[in-house]
This record gives sequence, C-alpha cells and structure tokens, in this order.
Amino acid sequence: MTTPEDDTWWDEATEAYISNGIPQRVWKRFSQWKWKRRDDFILAMVANRVADMEKARGRALDEALERSRGEPLTIEAIVDARLLPVAEQAVESILTQGAFQKGLARLFSESGEFKRRMLHEVFPESTARFLHELERALPSLCAEEVEERFWMSHGSILGSLGMLDKYHDESQPTKGEQAMWMQVHLLRDAMCGLFYAPSRSDFHQVMVHLRDGSRQWQIPRESISTVRADGDYTQLWQQDGTSHYLRRTLKQWEEILLPPQFLRVHRGVIVNMEHILETLHDSLKLKGDPEPVSVSRRRMGEVESAHEAYHTLEQGWMGKHQS
Repeated sequence: MTTPEDDTWWDEATEAYISNGIPQRVWKRFSQWKWKRRDDFILAMVANRVADMEKARGRALDEALERSRGEPLTIEAIVDARLLPVAEQAVESILTQGAFQKGLARLFSESGEFKRRMLHEVFPESTARFLHELERALPSLCAEEVEERFWMSHGSILGSLGMLDKYHDESQPTKGEQAMWMQVHLLRDAMCGLFYAPSRSDFHQVMVHLRDGSRQWQIPRESISTVRADGDYTQLWQQDGTSHYLRRTLKQWEEILLPPQFLRVHRGVIVNMEHILETLHDSLKLKGDPEPVSVSRRRMGEVESAHEAYHTLEQGWMGKHQS
C-alpha cells in the first residue's frame, strides 16, 4: 500500500470515502497511520483535496479588496469569492467524471459537528477572513448572527453543489454545463439574500418551535407561562393569554423547558417561575393562564424554594449587569 505522502494514496482514500463513507471495516486500512479517529482522517483528506481551491478563494478575496481600496466589500463580492472557486471545481469534476462533486455530496451527509469542524480546521484562515469581511459589510448585524448565517451558507454550498450532476447531460455537455452554471448563480442570489435579510428582533431570544398540523411557527421560550398535559396532547399558555393545543407530551416538554426557570409542579403541569403572580395554599396563579395551577402537596415546598431561588438568581444577575 502507498503512504500518505503519495498522491495515489490520497486518491485511494478519496475513492473509498466517496464509495462507502469509510465505515469501520474500511477504516482499518488507514488507521495504521497517525489518524486515530475517522473524522480526523477525513478532515485531513479534505484539506489535501481542496488546497488549490482554498488558494483560489484567497486570491479572489484579495482581488476584491484591492478593487474596493480598503472599503467594506459588497455582499455579492464576498459571496463570489467564496462560492465561485468551489463551483468551478464542482462543474469541472462533473464534466470530467472527477471525484470532487461526489465528495461534496458525501460531506453534506456528515454530522453538523463534523461540518463545523471542517469550517474551522480545514478552512481556518478563509473562515476568519470571510467572517471579518461579512461583519464589515453588515454593521447592523451582531457577530453571532453573521456567523450563524455564514454557517447556513456553508451547508447550502455543500448541498446545492453536491446535486449539480442532475443537470448534466452527457449527450449535450455544453448545454448541461450552462444549466449547471445557471443553478450556481441561483445559489449565489439565494446566498446574497440570506445575508441581506434584516436582523430578526428575536435573534437573541431562545425560540421554541411549535407545530399544529401543517402550521409551524416559533415563540420565545420566555413567553411560555404554563404547559398542561392532556393525554398525548398539551395545552400551552403564554404570558399574554394566547393558548395553543399541541401534540407533544409533557415528558417531551421537559426536554425543552429546563430548571431553574421551568419546573414540573404537578404530574400534569409545568410552570415558568418568572410568570408566577401569586402563591396560594395549594396552587399558583400565573400570567396569561386563566385558571390557577394545582401543586401537589409533596411538591409545594420544592416549588416555593425554587421560586425564591430563581428570583434570587435573576436579581443577582440583573444587579451585576446593571451596575
């Protein structure tokens, strides 16, 4: 077998990854080298395969900055520098039956954690540079929101370019190439739109995804006042009195609504400590919920302690950040 210093070895490894994703039985062929984990090996393989493309991205960004004479770049210029060198290699790979485009499709199926590692370990310099230029181009967005949009665009590149081969026509290669580039430019427009979209006012809030049949929407977690069980369904009350009847069990809600802010006070009820208006003998009155919430006798002491502890924690945090 060849060694990792030889291009042939990397070609064999790439082919193995594309054809079967390097399962455990195949991994044994490669584990004799310095990589002890499959993900580490695949990241090294990707870095080897995209070295030229990464240089092309850097040159494209340098040229755009030279044209702008130090002024913040347009979103279009940033997206072009990041997307087009990858697209060029993907289209060429499809036309020449190369492995690059197939590799993109395989990478898209990897875990989110893996793809995040790929951004920061395979492309550390360009990731930092593109994020910096996006932050300069989008001063109205906070750095965290820019990074989240950057992450979404990364997934779009892998997924969309990984499917370009469906537009290829071997009997009419020039026509197929034009069709592929049309899709690339649609992707370019979509990526620009992603960055140009206005900031969401609730970006820094923790949102909860709700579903009722075909309708899907989100609400701030902070707005939830109570969740009451009803068989396989639950009724959710928000602090403004809005109610939703949802197919989600209380056990599932407990995975989303965590202490110390949320507490299960009864076999069938979860409450938000922040929205307790009054503690009665064996029940609680909460914002938005028209009916008092019963508290099991054995949990009343726990509820009172949790309520006091939550507000002590909240006041301590607020005092610290207001001083």
